[in-house]
Amino acid sequence: MEGRPVYKKSGKEKFLFYTTGGNWTVGSDTSKTTGWWKATSSARTPDAITEPWKAWDGSAWLEDA
Repeated sequence: MEGRPVYKKSGKEKFLFYTTGGNWTVGSDTSKTTGWWKATSSARTPDAITEPWKAWDGSAWLEDA
């Protein structure tokens, strides 16, 4: 994913990956640009993300408080 690592939760089909849309995303399919959580960031690794995370509520992205 854009030259960045992909992380998989052990025993689950849940991934943390970087999308072509410029987001770090938590989702079940790394071939898509959608998921349950996202952070719009150009960070090379997720530990370097400083931007807020947003959660998908089924109809809109909500900033994590």
